[in-house]
Amino acid sequence: ESHGSDYHADYFTDLVANRSVEFIHNTTKLHPHDPFLLVAATPALHAPFTPAPQYAETYAGMHSPRTPNWNYHSTDKHWVVKEQAVMDEKTTNGSDTTFCNRWGTLRSVDDLVGNIFQALNDTGNLENTYILYSSDHGRSEERF
Repeated sequence: ESHGSDYHADYFTDLVANRSVEFIHNTTKLHPHDPFLLVAATPALHAPFTPAPQYAETYAGMHSPRTPNWNYHSTDKHWVVKEQAVMDEKTTNGSDTTFCNRWGTLRSVDDLVGNIFQALNDTGNLENTYILYSSDHGRSEERF
């Protein structure tokens, strides 16, 4: 199987969603009384932070949250935090772009979850399904 740069065929989060829905329908059809396990995992929200085309501009112009600890240099924290320099304009702009793109990638994850729920409902499996939703630790564009 090979993939390229055609969004409709290759955007990974959508590919996982489509195959998950297909799996639910096929498994229910072939084994209507058997339990099944589906794990739908995406790298969404991790680099390269590429949102699907329909969400590419959804958050354009927004800024990463400017909480009181945002871009604050602290010398009394863990060494990883102490090594972080105050962000200059270029780094701040990069942080904002990453923030917008990460949120855009999550819109596709929302679609994935919605499509899976719909497939479970359409096949009569929703009320007899345990759904576990998990995430890794993530990363903050702010400071600790």
